[in-house]
Amino acid sequence: QVMTEQKKARRAHYDETMLPHSLTEGLEEASQLREELEQSNQKILSTILIIGITGTTKEDCDQVTEEVMTAIRKHSCQAERATFMMLDGLSTELPLGVRALPMRRTMTTASTAVIIPFTTQELLAPNGNWYGINSQSSNVIMADRTEEMNGNGFILGTTGSGKSNSAKMEITNVFLSRPDDDIIIIDPEHEYPPLIEAYGGTTIQIHAGSADTVNPMDISLESGMADGDAIHEKADFILQMISALVGGKEGLNATQKSLIDRCAVQLYRSHAAAAHDGTSMVQPTLVDLQASLEASDTPEGHDLAGALDLYTHGSLNLFAHETNVNVDNRLVSWDISSLGNELKTFGMMVVLDQIWRRTAYNRKRGRRTWLYIDEFHLLFSNPFSSEYFRSLYKRARKWGLIPTGITQNIDELLANDDARLMLANSNFLYLLKQNATDADTLCDLLHFSDEQRRSFTNIPAGCGLIRCGSATVPVDGRIPTTSGLYRLFSTKFGESEA
Repeated sequence: QVMTEQKKARRAHYDETMLPHSLTEGLEEASQLREELEQSNQKILSTILIIGITGTTKEDCDQVTEEVMTAIRKHSCQAERATFMMLDGLSTELPLGVRALPMRRTMTTASTAVIIPFTTQELLAPNGNWYGINSQSSNVIMADRTEEMNGNGFILGTTGSGKSNSAKMEITNVFLSRPDDDIIIIDPEHEYPPLIEAYGGTTIQIHAGSADTVNPMDISLESGMADGDAIHEKADFILQMISALVGGKEGLNATQKSLIDRCAVQLYRSHAAAAHDGTSMVQPTLVDLQASLEASDTPEGHDLAGALDLYTHGSLNLFAHETNVNVDNRLVSWDISSLGNELKTFGMMVVLDQIWRRTAYNRKRGRRTWLYIDEFHLLFSNPFSSEYFRSLYKRARKWGLIPTGITQNIDELLANDDARLMLANSNFLYLLKQNATDADTLCDLLHFSDEQRRSFTNIPAGCGLIRCGSATVPVDGRIPTTSGLYRLFSTKFGESEA
């Protein structure tokens, strides 16, 4: 072409170097392409890029087509409508391996890789739960926490970032797709009753004056609380509980501890004997323990019985009666939103003991237990709860327990050494929108790259980053605001069904 244009120039008696701009530009591109192929290991590919557009009406299709064409023109690219070639275009678009359209575009390996992100990481476990779509590739994200080294997890994000919606979506997935698994929720903000009611679960209100009563002395003789004897394990818990209730700052003395242990063991042995004979299945209560201490005819027993009166016959007698709620439902929520300071430690001890009883019982039956702790940072202000969860995250794997901490106050969580260790050792992390300070701290602790950091900063609610095992992918977990699930999950004022 260049030689032809030069001959024309000679015949017309003007400068041979005056070539058309399009020809000069094409010559430069061809020279660069030849040089690139000679000096690198790239290949030439014959390609075509098809963009499929759908709509409910022709007007919708025309509108979307114009929007797509505008977006393409912004990047100095050209696109053509496949007019009168729709069937060939559809055949080419479908994953059939057929290229029916005659148009071609020659591209190098590097240029093709820009269009098709070969290095995009995906998370698609065969039996996993749905979390959204990959923000880079738009492929679905399916993660299976049960197949990882441990199922421990955290959902972290600022207020309004979509933490509750993300947790409720996973709960819904587990409830519907894993009928042999049980789900337990600790709810400090009264956010889950609509969800629990919709799925036929049990919400247990824990506060003074509640109609729901839970007996802290309930025991499962057939399963055992841990690897040791069930009675002695339970007696040890009762000793801790009474010490927290009436021990004061100095705690109980040796005589008082021995007396409580002896009375508790006697009560449980009597219960075990009666259960074995079939004469009674009634569980002992705090009232029975108080009567046993009083019957010991010792000054210590009398003092302890008197100190327990507030929790057996007084205004704080919430835990002095037999259990009247279904703690064995597949889906149980422990609502501690109204738990006062007087009962906070006592109440948390009872709730956590009930959760561990359920976990131990499920382990014997081969059932998995999913535990969700909302506002996780609040529980670390209580020494007993803090120590309990530190131990629980270490032991969870072999007991078939999958715990998930949900929190917005990341500064307070990361200020606790135990919590930082739990976070670093969790195989599942769901990071929603973070402020700059928290994002920097998380990157230092978890070694995220700058590109990954952008996935959980300055993003819409419901979007973020998921790390599950060795895979780390950006996620868009938003659901339509007009859907029933959104109304069921939402905690925004005026939007929820509560």
